[in-house]
Amino acid sequence: MPNFARVRSSVRAALGSVAPVVLRAVRQPSLTVLMYHRVLPRAHPAVTSEQPGMWVSPETLRLHASVLREFFEPVFLDDWLESARRGEALPPRAVALTFDDGWRDNFTFGFPVLQDCRLPATVFLVTARIGGEYLFWPTRLARLLRDHWSGEREGRFAAPIANLVAVPHRPTDPGAAADAVIEACKRYSDDEMDAAVTESERLSSRRGADERSLLDATEIRAMVDSGLVRFGSHTRTHARFSAALSPARIQAEVAASRSEVEMLTGRAAPLFCYPNGDVTAQALAVVRDTYAGAVTTKPGWNDRRSDPHLLRRLGLHEGMSASRVALLWHVVRSAFE
Repeated sequence: MPNFARVRSSVRAALGSVAPVVLRAVRQPSLTVLMYHRVLPRAHPAVTSEQPGMWVSPETLRLHASVLREFFEPVFLDDWLESARRGEALPPRAVALTFDDGWRDNFTFGFPVLQDCRLPATVFLVTARIGGEYLFWPTRLARLLRDHWSGEREGRFAAPIANLVAVPHRPTDPGAAADAVIEACKRYSDDEMDAAVTESERLSSRRGADERSLLDATEIRAMVDSGLVRFGSHTRTHARFSAALSPARIQAEVAASRSEVEMLTGRAAPLFCYPNGDVTAQALAVVRDTYAGAVTTKPGWNDRRSDPHLLRRLGLHEGMSASRVALLWHVVRSAFE
């Protein structure tokens, strides 16, 4: 029987090696938007409990910067959209970096890389959480699952979660298992999940956050002042859009958050990011009225014809892009999705 993992790896390496040829053949204006979340050293304690797809190391981000500059022209996303709107000339291969949620580690570990590499980026803030110790429920749930599977705390804390979804017992791949559990939990509302996770934390004597996890106003201002980082809105509370959200709540999450970003940064905030990539017709209408552009989590490249309020992005993380070949493979593959 063939070793399919080895075959897959060989195919990926082969395609990654020809990716430079494919990229240099691109002549029509295109825009690749990259999606990051956290920037953490590989030995950082948070790595052991964070979802594998949620972080990239500073070393890998630096590698990305080098490779991207070789094949792409780094741009601010809002600048590219404005040039496209005006019908101005666009580079054949533009790339825009985006970071979701506004993690403190974006400043501590990511910002120095952006500065060293002179790489522009946009960070999408959850405005009601700025400067707090708040952790989003998927991160808190990932920590609880790690505790459960490692036997560090009493297993009964998982009961509130197990009442909602199946929780495997001692999986061989805890990272993949945590991703599966969290994805299954997304069928429930954020309020339901926050309540279930809070109860599990209570039963396990686990605090929601050990320290401030999100950017504060001083850090945001320092990033703005560098001229390398701009900020957009990721709603006020990271509420996922669904039919259950009232029109008033949608308006507040979408429109009020823009005003809050602009007050913090002292500059326009024309970009929006949909939490979890979830879009409803009602939310889209408010976003169109409020912003010049918005990003989804749907992979792929963009061009002049792309809907500026439904832009595609390629999510990158440590496990999939820690080498030049792996990065090029994913970037080129996303062009055909």
